[in-house]
Amino acid sequence: MGAANFNFCGMQILDCARIVAIIGIIISIISIVSSFVFTNFTSIFMDVCLLAAYGMSFYAVHKKRQTLLYPALIVLGVNMFLLLLAIIILLTISPMGSDQGIKRDHTVTIIIAVLELVFAGFSFFIFHNARKYLLQILFVSFSMPSYPQENAAETPMTPQTSTLIGLHGMTENAKVIS
Repeated sequence: MGAANFNFCGMQILDCARIVAIIGIIISIISIVSSFVFTNFTSIFMDVCLLAAYGMSFYAVHKKRQTLLYPALIVLGVNMFLLLLAIIILLTISPMGSDQGIKRDHTVTIIIAVLELVFAGFSFFIFHNARKYLLQILFVSFSMPSYPQENAAETPMTPQTSTLIGLHGMTENAKVIS
């Protein structure tokens, strides 16, 4: 289980996650500004949550802290659910009247919602795999083999795994080589 399993977009998963987070931050900022310009104050809360989620995921990938990716995954999951619900509602409700401008705006809104859903799903997939990769790195770094006892006649030459007491605690059956 090496890093070869975690290559997406032709690059390593953490680099791809950084790029997705930066794109998400830019899209969220544009969405917040457009919500203020068009006085659509109902979407500002979700846009700010998405900006925080993408910012937190960028920080988590940069500092390699997998626990900070949980809030981003939760917010992206809620966003995907709400976008799917909005798309279903937009597809079932057609605009009244014969005005072509309203029908065009309705179609553009559906297309934008579908594109947002695709990007949110892709972001969720990338951040989920980045979290799995960071968990694998964390697991490998904390499962160090211990060194054999000094009396080689009593212990076999196979390495034993050390038992961790805590993240910052001591390990049993392990010697420190200086």
